[in-house]
Amino acid sequence: FRAKCFNAITEISRKAAVIFVSHFMPEVASVCDSLLVLKNGQCQYLGNDVPKGIDHYHEIFEGDAPVEVHTGKARLRQMRLHCDNQEYTTGSTCNLRAGQSLEIHLVVECEQALAWPAYILTLHDVAGRPIAQCVSGMDDNVPESLGPGTLQTKAHFDHLPLAPGRYTVSATCIETRGGARRGEVYFKVEHAAALLVTDSFPGYTPIQLLATWSD
Repeated sequence: FRAKCFNAITEISRKAAVIFVSHFMPEVASVCDSLLVLKNGQCQYLGNDVPKGIDHYHEIFEGDAPVEVHTGKARLRQMRLHCDNQEYTTGSTCNLRAGQSLEIHLVVECEQALAWPAYILTLHDVAGRPIAQCVSGMDDNVPESLGPGTLQTKAHFDHLPLAPGRYTVSATCIETRGGARRGEVYFKVEHAAALLVTDSFPGYTPIQLLATWSD
């Protein structure tokens, strides 16, 4: 049915102007050749550069403040995101273009030793749904104990295959053994930072997988 609807829109647009209203940017990108972005009834963008208009749409969403839960044994003191020779700190928004590498640095303050600690970085879409995750120690290389004191670690991503949009990053530290959670959550920080992804393919899903196609 959806395919029939879009085919009908395409056919009508050859003969007349079509006003298409949507908050789903992949459909906007596939249907529209000009774009009007509104915020509280005020024009934020009007023009024929659809990808630029989509970027303006994502920029109008304000991020939530970080929300932290911890046991008192350890706390996330800072998250730093590095991309394109720029540094973004806890609570800020990192502007990430398609194909760019990204490093996420964590600074953790431990009040006492942590048993078998592993870190989890989770990406969430604007609706708060988790869409991707990275866990330290997936190769079973989890230290038996860390701390007390200040700990620092980082995760490097050559690139993130994400569709354009705004995403939040959460950080969690848990007790784990053998690649599975075995004990307590030392801390969890939601909305620790945000990513604004631009210049990538506006697909129907947040994750855009890359493959080599052949006959």
